[in-house]
This record gives sequence, C-alpha cells and structure tokens, in this order.
Amino acid sequence: MLLYAVSIFPIDVIQIRNELMIAIVLFAYSFLFKHRGKASYILVFILLLIALSVHSVALIFFVPYFWLLFGLNERKSFTKIVIYILVLLIAFSLF
Repeated sequence: MLLYAVSIFPIDVIQIRNELMIAIVLFAYSFLFKHRGKASYILVFILLLIALSVHSVALIFFVPYFWLLFGLNERKSFTKIVIYILVLLIAFSLF
C-alpha cells in the first residue's frame, strides 16, 4: 500500500474513497482482534457500515466479520453469511 501511495496515488486521485474505506476497515479489525466481546463486535459492525457508506466494496469485508462472529467450525455459517450479506446489499441499495 505504501508503494502504491507513493507512486500511483497522486496520478489516480479517485482512489481516495478506496483508501478511506480501507483505513476504516483496518481500524475496525484491529480493534476486534485486540478486544473480544459483544461490545467490540457491535462497534466493528458500525465501523464496517461506515466503511460501506464510503465505498460499496467494503461489503466483502463483512464476510470475515460474520465468519468470526459465527465461528469457523459451523457448517451452516457460510449460508448465514451469504444471507446476511444479501440483506445488507438490499438494504443499502434502497438508500
């Protein structure tokens, strides 16, 4: 990311939204890995929603969030993740 920021970023200024979204997502996940608990999952969800309002690509970062929320050992967790992401996609497409 540093090489990109130094070399191509000044030419491609449209990437500001991407960088802001990535910064919010990295902050959210760093907070989640430092503090495990119900309040931290709620805060990370709110931060991911803020990142999603900045750029729609942030929707893909909900997959690891739901994966951590439901646990990797559940077989039905992938189906739940897909359903939750579709609900989020429909909700944000209405706005």
